[in-house]
Amino acid sequence: MNASVISDSFSALNTRRGFLRAAPVLLASCYGMLPRRSLASVPGLDPVFWSQPRAIKVRTPDQVIREYVYWRDGNFQMDDYLALSASCLDVREGKAIQMAPGVFDIIYATQQWYTRSEGKEAVHDLTSAYRTPSTNAIVGGAPGSSHLKGTALDGRLNGVSLPTYAAMVRTYQAGGVGLYGRHVHWDVGRAPVFWRGRGAE
Repeated sequence: MNASVISDSFSALNTRRGFLRAAPVLLASCYGMLPRRSLASVPGLDPVFWSQPRAIKVRTPDQVIREYVYWRDGNFQMDDYLALSASCLDVREGKAIQMAPGVFDIIYATQQWYTRSEGKEAVHDLTSAYRTPSTNAIVGGAPGSSHLKGTALDGRLNGVSLPTYAAMVRTYQAGGVGLYGRHVHWDVGRAPVFWRGRGAE
């Protein structure tokens, strides 16, 4: 991936019209604590949302919570962006690649949603990110999995049930969303699709 290429995963959400096309997904499938709030609290409706600094907090498999500001003032902050990508390594083989910025944008948007709605700090637990082909085969990942290309993450948003979180991610229509027993899968760069999974992905 060329780091100078800015992700356009959410370009349709930069306008009110784009968000309103996605809103029926929210209304039809979101439930739990967050949807009781006004739609005005959903990031993506505010036209200036995507121009603000994008800071996220993640807990990676080494169990350390780190904050990364990977985008600010119209540019990637390369130190944090590359460090964040490196934290998404295949832990079995110790290998990493540059991750698609859109997978981090999902984290950013949903963390902002949670914080605005609940007034609490948001932290993501990431359970799987980049995978080598051998790791993907060992864990039972789908052939051609988005994890192989650095365009997918598995994890959860602390304080939010997995079904609710899957519905939150689906609101953005950025790619695939899979609801599993212990995590949510999200990927970017393809037509939106949803599935309920069993076992590993």
